[in-house]
Amino acid sequence: MENQTQFLNLGWSATWFWTVLIATVLLLTHGGKKCYIVLLSFVCMITRKDKRRVLPSYDPGQIDMEKVLQKHKKRLILIRHGESTWNEIFNRRFDLSWPLRLFHAIARECLLFVTSDSVFADAPLSQYGMSQAKELQDYLFKGEMKDELKNDLLLLKNAPNKGALLVSSPLRRCVETLSLALFPRLNNSREEIVLVSHLQEVTSNVDGMSLSGYCEFPPLSITMRLHGPNKHQVKDWEEWLSSRLNVSHKESFKPSFARADDRMRAFVSWVFSNNCSEFDNVVLCGHSLWFRYFFEAYLPRNSIHTAKKNKIQNTGAIALDFIKCEMNDGSVRFRIEPDSIVVIHRGFETSSKH
Repeated sequence: MENQTQFLNLGWSATWFWTVLIATVLLLTHGGKKCYIVLLSFVCMITRKDKRRVLPSYDPGQIDMEKVLQKHKKRLILIRHGESTWNEIFNRRFDLSWPLRLFHAIARECLLFVTSDSVFADAPLSQYGMSQAKELQDYLFKGEMKDELKNDLLLLKNAPNKGALLVSSPLRRCVETLSLALFPRLNNSREEIVLVSHLQEVTSNVDGMSLSGYCEFPPLSITMRLHGPNKHQVKDWEEWLSSRLNVSHKESFKPSFARADDRMRAFVSWVFSNNCSEFDNVVLCGHSLWFRYFFEAYLPRNSIHTAKKNKIQNTGAIALDFIKCEMNDGSVRFRIEPDSIVVIHRGFETSSKH
């Protein structure tokens, strides 16, 4: 009996030891933050609020221009991020290679658990996504200058001379896509990329949750460390990137009860606010579903443009005129000018599946 009691006491001691050890590891490493982010995603999945949206109460195609007191225009260039590690696992074909991709991702996640990096949470670019971003860079800086796209291409290549603002979702795949695609320009101009949480993706999955908190810099992924710009171009990629990111508009982790349409309205107000008053042109890197909701909300109701149903392709770039109308009754109306939409690179997917 005495031996059994000693055995039980030893068992409880071991249980407490491992409990305290695991708790300590979580508190002293990034593992605890990741557990918290997974919990937020789980709550977001249960509430299912992020994809709920209400279209504007007015038809953007039926704005009475005679009642407009003042009109403001911004030229927006929308760039969708390249393929992420999440896309690599779950958005490619579910063929015989899928179990291998999933196992490989889980193994990498286990190795990265106590670090600031992750495969699933705030999913960064995959190697293929990085090649897509570099392809966009080659297209912009080495490709032929097409006359019909000249102004928008110059806007992307030489925005400091054109009064353009660079904006990105705070999620790493967008930051990485924009910094790689515009690397020659950023390397010379030392411009800032403003991280705006209003652009965060419409999803309850953990890949849509930022790994960085309020005004924090997003952690550099191992993919970028290994496959980013060559050492002769950038000796310290982490220092290079952090010196070009403006996190003053970066909010904390996405709330579990957040709604995409609230973020969209907040961004629309922000882009015409004093923060952006000196910029007539805005280049923003964001996400497929956010962009599709944006087109649905601000294109005329009777528009049958493909942007309402189909996603922009990975690293696709689309330019458009976005209008703010201040009405004589004190209200404000916004709309996308349908005839202004121009495909700069890759364009829209042909399938409406998302």
